[in-house]
Amino acid sequence: MVATAWSLSIPRSVLQGILRLADDGERELETGGILLGHEDEPASTTRVTTAGDPGPAAVRQPRFFSRDLQHSQQLADMAWRLDHSQWIGEWHTHPHGQPVPSRIDHHSYLRHVRDPELGFARFVSLLVAIGPQRRTLVAAWITEPNGTSPAKLDVTDS
Repeated sequence: MVATAWSLSIPRSVLQGILRLADDGERELETGGILLGHEDEPASTTRVTTAGDPGPAAVRQPRFFSRDLQHSQQLADMAWRLDHSQWIGEWHTHPHGQPVPSRIDHHSYLRHVRDPELGFARFVSLLVAIGPQRRTLVAAWITEPNGTSPAKLDVTDS
C-alpha cells in the first residue's frame, strides 16, 4: 500500500443508487459499474458525478465481476455530452468479504493506470461489502502507478 492524501467526493444520491444496485436481490453475486466524474488535481480530489450499472451483458459470479463494456461506453459517452465527465474508476461489490481490493482488483487497477493508451494518472475504486444482518460497508481506494491505498470518502448533499 502507498500513502496518499487523495479523496473521493460522491453525491449522496449517487451513493444511494450504488447501494440499491448492490442490494438488487442477487446479493450473492458481485456487481458493479463505472464511475464517471472529474479530477481536481490541486485539491487532491476526484469528484464522482455518475455511477453506472453493470449492464445487460455483465458477468456476475460470487467472487468475480466483469462489466458490460459496450453499455459502459454508452454511459461514458452520455456523461461526456452532459457535463464532460470522464471515466475515473469503478465500483463493485464484495458479497463475501470486506470492502478491500482483492489481488485481482489490485492488478486490474494497476493495469489501467499503467496503460498509456488509457491516460490515467490514478484510478479510483469504490468497494461495497454487504455483510451479516445486511450491514453495508463502503470504502474508497486510489491506485497510482506505484500502488493502491485507501482514499478519504466524502459524501456530499449535492
